[in-house]
Amino acid sequence: MRFSAVLGFLVAGTAVTFGQTTTQPAVVWSKPPAASGTSNSSVGSSASASPGSNTAPYAVPPARQAPPSTIPAQPRAYSNTAPSYAAAPAPVMAAPASHWLVMKQVAPVYPVEAEAAGIEGTVVVRGIVKADGTLRDLQAVSGPAELQQAGVDAAAQYVYAPAYGSGRGEAPTMISVNFHLEGPARVPADVMAGRIAKSYIPTYPAAAQAAGVAGTVRLDTLIGRQGQVEDVKVVSGPEMLRDAAVDTVKHWTYTPYLRNGVDVEVRTQVVVTFRLP
Repeated sequence: MRFSAVLGFLVAGTAVTFGQTTTQPAVVWSKPPAASGTSNSSVGSSASASPGSNTAPYAVPPARQAPPSTIPAQPRAYSNTAPSYAAAPAPVMAAPASHWLVMKQVAPVYPVEAEAAGIEGTVVVRGIVKADGTLRDLQAVSGPAELQQAGVDAAAQYVYAPAYGSGRGEAPTMISVNFHLEGPARVPADVMAGRIAKSYIPTYPAAAQAAGVAGTVRLDTLIGRQGQVEDVKVVSGPEMLRDAAVDTVKHWTYTPYLRNGVDVEVRTQVVVTFRLP
């Protein structure tokens, strides 16, 4: 029987065309293994191919898992040695001066040149309050230059209440020292001694001389605008010599003291010395 077309047939996985044979691998349809605990008939657990289809069966991939870490675990180190800590410095608390109790406050001494020139103002002094209440590292940060050193000298004599407990250490502070030209000018004794216009030698009390009493009497003296002595008060000295010193100084006169070109009253100290013959 004749055939007008080329006969091709499939024999045991071998394709024959135009009398030539070419061996091709046989397609074997297999069912993927069923998941644990799942029936082979479960949907998605197997796949089948339709007869005559060249499409490979679809298999459901297994659940995606994170790849294992490639960084080796580092063993944790432990030490039986107790940690050591360096001693901390004494605490410094930024407390303003108003937070510290001032136990001692000293009025400043007016510089003679500044007072004569009529210079007034406030000197601000910065320093550190130590645990015992005294001050260190004082420095004037503002105020008239003519008054700054006098401001620092006054602040150096301030004393604060000592710190309570070791937890309260040193603290920075600011002190304002005021210089105001109100009332009599306070002038040092050595300055006014050079301005004495007339003075008298005191009369030695006979009783004091007989008793062999000698010494120095210190007087606080108020001098008027015209240079006359207006008031005398005893500050210190032997009791038997005080009245004689006061009676003598009341008759002294001074050259008028000028402040900014104007005559002013002066408060100063006078020292009268009694020596036995």
